[in-house]
Amino acid sequence: MYQIVLTGGIGSGKSAVAQILAHRGASVIDYDELAREVVQLGEPALEEIEQHWGAAVLNADGTLNRLALADEVFSDPKELAVLNEITHPRVWALAAKRATELMNSNPAGVLVHDLPLIDPDSASAALRDHCDLVLVVEAPEEMRIDRLASTRGMTVEEARARIANQPSDDERRKMADVVIRNDGSLSDLKRRVNKLWDERIGDWE
Repeated sequence: MYQIVLTGGIGSGKSAVAQILAHRGASVIDYDELAREVVQLGEPALEEIEQHWGAAVLNADGTLNRLALADEVFSDPKELAVLNEITHPRVWALAAKRATELMNSNPAGVLVHDLPLIDPDSASAALRDHCDLVLVVEAPEEMRIDRLASTRGMTVEEARARIANQPSDDERRKMADVVIRNDGSLSDLKRRVNKLWDERIGDWE
């Protein structure tokens, strides 16, 4: 199975690229979605989160209030590290299970690992080393801020803080085999991704 690590900063358009690749026939493991799954009501990770941050990060029905938790962790690296210690092992275990299922069902297919970031000191770096292609999506910061404001309701200050808390474009480029620039229309992005598929991915066998 041809495996791709797809990553990019918040607001870069990484999810749009994942959708285009899925349309071409790739299977996609969305690690953000896995992160939501492991903190659902009744999951051990949610209990640990409540123990550490208290009921203030929960909604009235006991589910996770993701915005409240974000306020706690994204301005404090130590608190973010605690959250990662709680969630990351569970996310990686679930991802490994999904990847095995997909590889067994379609060994000649294409599998995309849609990752929010690659940490050189984490399992994401090991995954990168075992995949066939590292694809990084990037976009100008002001465009990313506009997208975050329009699609997620963030203020400019909130968007800048989230971007600043992630690796820089230069850091991501050092890990990349291919960089897709998402600084135009959706049609432009589709054309670039489809060109990559046709030239490098589709005939990998």
